[in-house]
Amino acid sequence: MFSGVSLAQTKVATDDFARRPQFYQGQTILLSNVSIATGSAVIQNETKQNKPQSTRTRQDEKNWNSYIVYLAPPRCKVKQGWNLINPQIKGMNNPLCFAVLSKIYERLPQNQTFNADIVVEVDVRGISQINRIKVL
Repeated sequence: MFSGVSLAQTKVATDDFARRPQFYQGQTILLSNVSIATGSAVIQNETKQNKPQSTRTRQDEKNWNSYIVYLAPPRCKVKQGWNLINPQIKGMNNPLCFAVLSKIYERLPQNQTFNADIVVEVDVRGISQINRIKVL
């Protein structure tokens, strides 16, 4: 009666997912045009982001609005055969862990940043699994 099984996925606007990832808990979603850094490109992006920027006002008081807050990702421990990957989702308030199968990770462009469409099984309490990556 059923000839095949397909995964149902919902196309979600990236900014909507960034604002409220818990709304998509347990769902398989498609995020379009997400920037992903691999290898040494990840290290370069992290060092740029971790530098706090401060300015002083006339009264020599700190302007707290000028500090950039970067949330550290939660502790992520993946199963054997999986690799952590860090898609750069702008406006993401809650740090999440993302993992991809090692076989897929090895085929990605290494040591660079690229854009891709990704299919994700969302798990805000654990590790969200990326099932498919289409490099643009």
